[in-house]
Amino acid sequence: MGVILLVKHAQASHEGHAEGGLTALGRQQARRLGGAMSANGVDPDIVATGTLPRHRETVDAMTAGAVDTLEDEGWNGVDTLHVLSRLEPSFGDAEPTREEFQAWTEQAFLRWASGEHDSDYDEPFRDFTRRVARAKLGLVARMGPDASAVVVTSGGPIAWIATALWAGWGPEQLCTPLAASWSRLSAVVVDSSVTKVALAPRGLSLVSFNDHSHLERTSLTAPT
Repeated sequence: MGVILLVKHAQASHEGHAEGGLTALGRQQARRLGGAMSANGVDPDIVATGTLPRHRETVDAMTAGAVDTLEDEGWNGVDTLHVLSRLEPSFGDAEPTREEFQAWTEQAFLRWASGEHDSDYDEPFRDFTRRVARAKLGLVARMGPDASAVVVTSGGPIAWIATALWAGWGPEQLCTPLAASWSRLSAVVVDSSVTKVALAPRGLSLVSFNDHSHLERTSLTAPT
């Protein structure tokens, strides 16, 4: 049986844009994950990543730059700043509280995922789900029946794969009925967490979601 380990990039900077590299905490998280994987005998046949600096830097910190990677922009996350820019916040120009910012973020993502405002976005939710599905299928096509892969990606693609596998979704189906479930999962994916997917003759199945046991009993888990 083949295995795919979906890793959310470690903590990244959001200063100025949504695609920055890792913070100092993020580099510690990634190194700790790399050590835990090595201790558990994880030796993947394929290491795949998105094309963002936070993806590449997570792999480098996990492996000390010792592996070749397969880059695929299909594993890139959602353009968070773009999605947020399409919904005027209720707090206006004032500095929001943490609760206000979280509520605005949730509302903005649900608006994007509803499918009712697709013309407002560079990449509608429908296109995002199909992009992630193509990246997943492309990876599976490269894997043998007993191969293993580690994919360093972002929380949005991980949450969509988990949601789609749980619901039995296919790219030919509507994605909007799963938008709320995806949004809830996406909001809780922990930096440097691992989601495990099994590859069997009958297809893919979700084994575990959002495992971050390598961060337990440390100060390396950032507040959500």
